[in-house]
Amino acid sequence: MLLTLRQLKVFEYVARHESYTRAAESLHLTQPAVSMQVRQLEEAVGLPLFEKLGKQIYLTVVGRELFHYSQVIHQQLREAEEVLESLKLNALIEFDRRLQLGERIVVQLELGRSVFPGWLSCDGAVNDQTREGLGWCPSEAGNGAQGRAGAIAGGCACPSPSAVSGR
Repeated sequence: MLLTLRQLKVFEYVARHESYTRAAESLHLTQPAVSMQVRQLEEAVGLPLFEKLGKQIYLTVVGRELFHYSQVIHQQLREAEEVLESLKLNALIEFDRRLQLGERIVVQLELGRSVFPGWLSCDGAVNDQTREGLGWCPSEAGNGAQGRAGAIAGGCACPSPSAVSGR
């Protein structure tokens, strides 16, 4: 049994409107196209989905069951679309955040390497020799010129690279 989403959608509209003509108008299809979709669905199911009494059509027991499952299927598809859109949006936001962060780091490292060649190690950290030569102290880095002056004057609390390495 092969049922298509299109057939189920057309079937749902016919069942809701209880009319092939009104379903066709709502779907912007011709009435024969709607009838053909429902006929193909009935052939796939192997049982009639509607019964006709005069000019009115009614769902059969099989039609009511299929209508229920059709609604469930379409609801699950809508929920899946919402989840996927949300994931896509979250992925784009995260990608954009990482891209912006990554671009800033790369630009800063490249600028540092071009303006101060030899001052930065391969990983972007300040070389120990550069730190000693400038009198730069990581613990005083946020204190502006006075912190730097204090480090140059010998007031830095950080161990020197040579003291750490034992040389």
